[in-house]
Amino acid sequence: MKTLFSTIVVLGLAFNLSLAEPNELSLAEASRVEVTDQKVKVSLQEGAGKLAIKIMSPKGKLLHAQKLNVKEALIVPFDLSELPEGEYQFKIENEEEVATYTVNSKAPLPKTLPLMAYGKKVDYNTIRLLVVGLEEPGVTVNIRSQNGKLIQSDQVDQPEGFSRDYTFKHLKTSEIYLEVVDTQGRTKNIYF
Repeated sequence: MKTLFSTIVVLGLAFNLSLAEPNELSLAEASRVEVTDQKVKVSLQEGAGKLAIKIMSPKGKLLHAQKLNVKEALIVPFDLSELPEGEYQFKIENEEEVATYTVNSKAPLPKTLPLMAYGKKVDYNTIRLLVVGLEEPGVTVNIRSQNGKLIQSDQVDQPEGFSRDYTFKHLKTSEIYLEVVDTQGRTKNIYF
C-alpha cells in the first residue's frame, strides 16, 4: 500500500512538473546594455514581457522612465552626450525583479574653434596679417611660395592677437601664401 501511495505521489509530481511553464529568463539574462561613444543601447530579448526602463542620475534622481511590453527582440537607444559626467544607472524592472546596469558618462569634449587669422594685400609687395582670439600666446607664420617652399618663418609671442605687415622686395603677393599655426596646432593657410 505504501508502495502504491509513493508511486502515485511520484507520478503526480512528475505530471505537475511537465505542466509547469518552461524556465523563463531572468531580466539579467533577457537584457543587455552596451555603451559606445556616449550612445547606450538597451537590448531586450524576445518575450521579456512587460517591463520598465529607468535611468537614474549619479545622485539617484529619476531622469527617464519608459514602460514597454516586449514580445519581439528590441533595441532601445539612448544618447548621454548632453549629460554631465558621472555614473548613471539603467534599471530594467518588472513586477518580480530588477536588473541594474551602471554606465559611465564622460563630459563632452569642448569644441575647438578654428584659428581666426586674416590676410589683406596692402600693395603690390606688402601683406597685412591679423590674428585674433588666441587663448595662448605663440603663433608661427610661415611664408611659402605657391609650390610650398618655405621662404621665411616668423614666431610671434603675443597674447590674444596681433597685426603685422610683411613686405617683400623681390616677390609679388600673388606668388606667396601664409601658413599660420598656433600653439594648439590649429592651422590656416591664407592665399592672396
